[in-house]
Amino acid sequence: MLSKKIYEKINTLIETKDIVLNANMAKYCTLKLGGNVTALVNVSDEKQIIHAISIAKEFGLPYHIIGNGSNIFVYPEKYNAVIIKISKNMANISIEGDILIVQGGTSLALLSQKAMEFGLSGLEFAVGIPGTIGGAVYMNAGAYGSEIKDVLIRANTISENGDVFVRTNEELDFKYRYSKLQNNNEIVISASFKLEKGDSNAIKALGDGYKAKRIATQPIGIPSCGSTFKRPINNIAAKLIDECGLKGYRIGGCSVSKKHAGFLVNDNNGTADDYYKLIMDVRNIVLQKTGIYLDTEVQILGG
Repeated sequence: MLSKKIYEKINTLIETKDIVLNANMAKYCTLKLGGNVTALVNVSDEKQIIHAISIAKEFGLPYHIIGNGSNIFVYPEKYNAVIIKISKNMANISIEGDILIVQGGTSLALLSQKAMEFGLSGLEFAVGIPGTIGGAVYMNAGAYGSEIKDVLIRANTISENGDVFVRTNEELDFKYRYSKLQNNNEIVISASFKLEKGDSNAIKALGDGYKAKRIATQPIGIPSCGSTFKRPINNIAAKLIDECGLKGYRIGGCSVSKKHAGFLVNDNNGTADDYYKLIMDVRNIVLQKTGIYLDTEVQILGG
């Protein structure tokens, strides 16, 4: 059995408790749905990451690196792949003046909170964003007019062969929801951010304002991947979806949020098939009615 052979190989370096065979990805992503994968491996350091990648390649299987699983879902119901999950052990935060040095497994929301506690401004926009630093750099996460690229100095990365790089902001070639990491397959081990010292109360007030806005306008507490679609040029995906009358549109257990049309949610025990079909329906209807194609922000692993 393939999964057993993979397990035996991975287990030479990674403990049994950190290897899940035939893993149901609904347990590992914020959407709370998704297919099963051949194996999910929790890794705690660079050596384990490279080991897991090498085993996946040895067996000819695709692999994917995830953090909190806040921007991914697995489709179809069975996907022969290895998911490598960055452990919360890789989540150290250190501070040198106005520079924060952070490991890739650190929660972006937690980092934003810590920055505010330190009286450092620049990450308030990230309050409530559930992803990790690795994923945030990879996707150039952003909200409310700010992005990771605005404060990142450099990222320490490794290649699938174990080569180590220090990538500057310029080298990462940031664009809207894009970094060069999406093309070179390097993995973020840590990142350094240059923030601005300021008044702690004022910084906290700004962060609290963003948090309140999220709660007021987004379906917080309902499983989702956040914004499902990227922003089209000179337009807003949620606005287009709303104008097409799609708020509340449903496929099985998944629907377009009535609170925020940019969020496709799993509000009634949906399946991967439900969610995938909902994405396709929304995209096709918007294209037919407006002529605008909506590209997904959520990563469909296996689709």
